[in-house]
Amino acid sequence: MHTAFPKFMRAIRTIAKLALPVGIPVLLALLWLDHARETTLPTPTGPFSVGRITDVWTDELQPGQQRKLLVWIWYPTAPRRPSTKADDYLPTPWRAAVEQQRGIFISQFLTRDLSRVRAHGIRNAELSPQHPSYPVVLMRAGLAALVANSLLSG
Repeated sequence: MHTAFPKFMRAIRTIAKLALPVGIPVLLALLWLDHARETTLPTPTGPFSVGRITDVWTDELQPGQQRKLLVWIWYPTAPRRPSTKADDYLPTPWRAAVEQQRGIFISQFLTRDLSRVRAHGIRNAELSPQHPSYPVVLMRAGLAALVANSLLSG
C-alpha cells in the first residue's frame, strides 16, 4: 500500500499540471460561448399576448425637488400577429447601464449577453378590449436601484 501512494500523488500532480494550462482556457471559452448564445424565454400561455410600457413618474415634493420612479407595466393585449416584433428583454439604455456597472470582465464573460435574450412583450401595444378591467399586481424589485439611479440622473 505504501508504494502505491507516491504513484497516486505523481498522477495527481501530472493531472494538475495539465489541467491548469488546458482547463482554464477551456473554461473561459465555454463561458464566452454561453455568454454569446441566444436565449428565448418561454412563450406566455393563455389567451392574451403581453404588452409592455416603460415610463418615468415624477412627483413634486417641494418646488425644485422631485422624486422620480421608473415604472414598467406589463398588461394583457390582443393576440400578437406574426408580423409584430417583440420588444427587447431590456431596453438599450438599461442594458448599457447594467453592463457599465458590472464591468467588462463580468459583462463579457461571466453573464449572459442581455441583448441576446428574446422575450415576448410588445412595446406600447393596445390593451386588450376583451374585459373592462384586469387585476393589478405591484412588485418592487430594488435590485436595479443603481441602474435606475444612473438612468434617472442622466
